[in-house]
Amino acid sequence: MDSYDSIPKVHPICENMIIGIAGSDRVGKAVVGAITPIFSLNHKLSVKEMIKHVQNTTTFLYDMFSQMHSDRDYDQLLLVVACIDHNEDKSYLYSLSSSSGFKPVEINGDCKVFGAKPQEVEEYIRTNMSRGSENADPIHLFSAAIRSIDDQMVSKDTISLILFKNKTAKLIRLDEQGNVKQ
Repeated sequence: MDSYDSIPKVHPICENMIIGIAGSDRVGKAVVGAITPIFSLNHKLSVKEMIKHVQNTTTFLYDMFSQMHSDRDYDQLLLVVACIDHNEDKSYLYSLSSSSGFKPVEINGDCKVFGAKPQEVEEYIRTNMSRGSENADPIHLFSAAIRSIDDQMVSKDTISLILFKNKTAKLIRLDEQGNVKQ
């Protein structure tokens, strides 16, 4: 069975924000392109203020795209935004979806999966975390969960972007066997 190559869906924005895109890559990448230069400057915005800017930018670009392409059904868009508030030493995770008018929803606690067959991925993660087998290495666990999806639209190699509280980030690519790609 053929599978698609992985396409980066998670993008670093600044020292305390990364954004994941599901759905319309055109609009999602336009949002990333619009806010990255603004947030990459030495800003003093709170996480709540940053999320509000992401919401406003996304709404504007999505509306413009749908108006310019009114002859076709425009794609759904979901953004998953991870932020770290260095003053509070706290991390946040939000989802903003076209189906809810890009109203930011804070994600707390339980495992959340977006994309193809989310229930299967959540179950795979829960089962394997309870076994403790790969709990010490969540990147490999998440990658294995994605590779377990039997869908040709889902790539078997993965790209993970980790944002650390020390204001650094790390990009990790795993191949179809779960080995780190150089």
